[in-house]
Amino acid sequence: MYKINEVVCYQNYGICQIIDIKELTVMNNKPRKYYFLRQMFDKCESTIIKIPVDTNNIMRQVITKENALLLIESLSSLDPVRVKDVREREALFKSMISSWKMEEWVKVIKSIYMMRNENRKSDKPKIMPIIDMKYFEKAESLFNQEMAYALELSENEIPVYIERMIENSMV
Repeated sequence: MYKINEVVCYQNYGICQIIDIKELTVMNNKPRKYYFLRQMFDKCESTIIKIPVDTNNIMRQVITKENALLLIESLSSLDPVRVKDVREREALFKSMISSWKMEEWVKVIKSIYMMRNENRKSDKPKIMPIIDMKYFEKAESLFNQEMAYALELSENEIPVYIERMIENSMV
């Protein structure tokens, strides 16, 4: 069980701080313990997420600084997804993001980034499917939030920081 003030990564909400743990009775059911969470990267500080302590939703520890740096080192070795069919790719990206594993988020980001670059270099560039961009933005947001927290940076600094780290490792 997590404790008050701990910071966790919570499914679909990203980085959250546990601000309270208390019992609630909902709709005449027996009382259950709930985590009260506040998203750390949300502009609206008044939003409180209430989650039963015994929930099946995914909540995990935030990546450590050491593991974040190791993940950055491994970025070039992670293989992108190469699925041509948009619907198959959508299902795969959805499951990769839902896995709640940072390595899977990186694969989504890298895959769409590479598809976009290949498309731009093509003789007949096409508009990227909106669904791909949706998953790119979701994966990038979740990834940047967690890396920002682990590395004590802002969300906006993460892409530049990673680019610099990769360039320095190639020297």
